Amino acid sequence: MPTDSEKILERIKIQFIKYWIDKNLVHQKNFNYSRTSYGMKHIFSSDTGVYVTNDEFKIAMREMGYEAKDKKALNHIYRVSESKSKAFHYADGSPRYEL
Repeated sequence: MPTDSEKILERIKIQFIKYWIDKNLVHQKNFNYSRTSYGMKHIFSSDTGVYVTNDEFKIAMREMGYEAKDKKALNHIYRVSESKSKAFHYADGSPRYEL
């Protein structure tokens, strides 16, 4: 069972993820099968230097209005624009690929 301090830290991290999502991801009509919650959490960590869990990232995505294709899946797929999301491109516009 998490302590009160651990719960507070998790909420602060989720708020920070939500801020990053707002600045770096763009909704689209169709699901993007090229990106998962697991891959995007790594992009977030690379950008910010902050480690987050896949579950923390999924909570933040849900709270930001991104609906997962399969909520029971380990790694969620969302309706996220590959071409319009800053997170998937470097400053010069070249594509950013995460392993």
